[in-house]
Amino acid sequence: MDFFIRALPRGTHTPRYQLRAEASGSYKALPAEASAMDAPELRGNSEDIRLVVE
Repeated sequence: MDFFIRALPRGTHTPRYQLRAEASGSYKALPAEASAMDAPELRGNSEDIRLVVE
């Protein structure tokens, strides 16, 4: 999933979106990564998570 945000004030932000499971199983969501297009030295990342769909 890619998000393009024109401006973001300083601080902590939590983007959210909904997904629909199509198949049961155990999954690993890769870490999120953010960077500024015009200033690549500005970046952030999250941890990965594990999901179980029953």
